[in-house]
Amino acid sequence: MASREKQVVRTGIINVVGNLLLAVLKFALGAFTHSIAITLDGINSLTDSFSSALTIAGTKIAERPPDHEHPFGHGRFEYLTSLVVASLIISAGASSLHSSIQSIVDGSTSTYTPVALVLIGVASVTKAGLGIYTRGIGKKLDSSPLIANGTDSLMDSIVSASTLVAAILNMVCGIGVESYLAAAISVFIIKSGIEILLDTVSKIVGERQDLSLANRVEKTARSVDGVKLVSGVVLTDFGPNRYGGTLHVTVDKDMTIAEFDAITREVSTRVADECGVTLVSVGVYPAEELGDEARKLRAKVSRLLWSNEHIIEVRGLIVNLEDKICRFDAVADYSVRDIAAFEEELRLACQETLPNMSFELRVRRNIGD
Repeated sequence: MASREKQVVRTGIINVVGNLLLAVLKFALGAFTHSIAITLDGINSLTDSFSSALTIAGTKIAERPPDHEHPFGHGRFEYLTSLVVASLIISAGASSLHSSIQSIVDGSTSTYTPVALVLIGVASVTKAGLGIYTRGIGKKLDSSPLIANGTDSLMDSIVSASTLVAAILNMVCGIGVESYLAAAISVFIIKSGIEILLDTVSKIVGERQDLSLANRVEKTARSVDGVKLVSGVVLTDFGPNRYGGTLHVTVDKDMTIAEFDAITREVSTRVADECGVTLVSVGVYPAEELGDEARKLRAKVSRLLWSNEHIIEVRGLIVNLEDKICRFDAVADYSVRDIAAFEEELRLACQETLPNMSFELRVRRNIGD
């Protein structure tokens, strides 16, 4: 099977060539019929060809290997390419809307022939097929620029179809609605571009991690001998199919450093091989064999924490009777604005419940589901 880069580039080339041919056809039809809608559609196809060329260039850059300045590679460059493509879609839609309104004001008329109608229909079907194919490949490869290109092509096919409907109405009934339809469709094109833009910006800002991938990572790490529990999986998106991550494993408290080192290496290797995630850190929680007193104290602390409406998860809850220390990590929901103040609130509540113990705790944000 061809590599992801080769599939994206191949799809991009198909789009460049296909849109160039459609642009030439539409420019010729626009000049022949004096149709502003067809001419604008041709300009849009030319813009799509440029967008596809940008997708090829962006993918080439995104596939560059890591270097000193970019240790996690250049995968996020694909998101920047999507921003440019979305901006072009919005620009094309705004230009089309302006020209459509101008055509309405000027009262421009168009003349069509049966041959022109057939060619418009062929162009519409071709554009729709190109859009379905490109968006399908984009979803398969998780390529946001291809998805944007495919979505744009589908919108363009609707524009072409509306032009065909308007032309038929013009020929059969003498009703000139072409400019009005072009204006309406231009609004939908702008809306589509804005949605792609917002979706891409959301990815760049940093979205909630993929739950299915996080579960796979957890399951894979848990399969390593010696790992009793896996928690705190955190994934960072460095571009399509490029993830860094951290997690915590719970192991036997009497395990030696050498044994723990072997486990963390095996966890990192398996997660990389089976999930495609590079673990940059593997933390550790010791599993305790508690006596009756320690178990009771731990249950008290646990009940107190879980009674707090803002606590989503409690990790690494350890009670050390010899040093009179209790340690734990807690995960809070997003209604908690001040993490430091919330930590102090929990510390005071725990201290009040167990005044003879001291508490070491950390509160983290909830980044998973």
